[in-house]
Amino acid sequence: YGLIVVAGLIGNILVAAVILGNKSMRKSTNYFILSMAIADLLVILVTIPQKITGVMLENMHRWIFKGTLGLVLCKTSNFLNDLATAVSIFSLILITFDRFFAVVFPLKYHIMSSTNCKCLIALSWIVGSEMHAVYFYVFDIFSPRAGLELCVPIWKSKFQDPHLQKNYYLSMFCILAIIPFGIMVIAYTLILVKLRYMSMPLGDSVTEKQRRQREQRERKVLRMAVAIVMSFACCWAPFNVMAFLNFFVFVRDNDLCLKLRLSIFCGIPAYLFSALNPVIVFSFSENFRQGLKMYLSRLCP
Repeated sequence: YGLIVVAGLIGNILVAAVILGNKSMRKSTNYFILSMAIADLLVILVTIPQKITGVMLENMHRWIFKGTLGLVLCKTSNFLNDLATAVSIFSLILITFDRFFAVVFPLKYHIMSSTNCKCLIALSWIVGSEMHAVYFYVFDIFSPRAGLELCVPIWKSKFQDPHLQKNYYLSMFCILAIIPFGIMVIAYTLILVKLRYMSMPLGDSVTEKQRRQREQRERKVLRMAVAIVMSFACCWAPFNVMAFLNFFVFVRDNDLCLKLRLSIFCGIPAYLFSALNPVIVFSFSENFRQGLKMYLSRLCP
């Protein structure tokens, strides 16, 4: 966890600095990457310290903060945690649509203007906030015995519908896992088909040269986008499977030690993505590497 925090902080701050500090980097895809970097910083600053505390106390829900401040932090930290995850997923979808229009419908790519991109990013944060606003109501401090306080969601005492909690988490699983994965698989399949068609020679030497230059640019950005999507899927798959089984299958399993170990084992890859994302960006993009060199040269002339 400590290495993830250090690497994630440095990497995501550098990604944000390169985009914000260089006007030539302010493009549609990079705006979405910036939004994801901010979401990753939220995970690193809010979620991982909470998980480290849970590991040290041998209970992922144990809460050490007292009083009104403790209650506010309980609600806010869990809200920000899942908000950041939702924004990361929405950013991946936006990157997918950006690449889809750039390759499949280049004549309509003008709709991905700077203003529209900023509006879409704002919308992703607003929708993510609305989806998880219920956390401010259901999360509470629960004390099963003297000296032990837990920060947990308490649905049954808050709502009359006994199935509401299951329905909510099932809908979140579909909206934030199943549907986005389906959209990205279909979109990138169509993109690859179009790129294969673009690779066919046209005959005109000037047109052929321009087409190949455009194809090379699109392929470079596409490789980075696919790498980010695949790393997100691989990193979050164990955690999502564990959460689904824990909530819908092993509901009555009270082995807290096993749940703690599974949470740690499956949580590390999920939170690793927050540190891995900047590595992918700088590895796959020459523009980001050049921007990083310029930024560091200004810091250390």
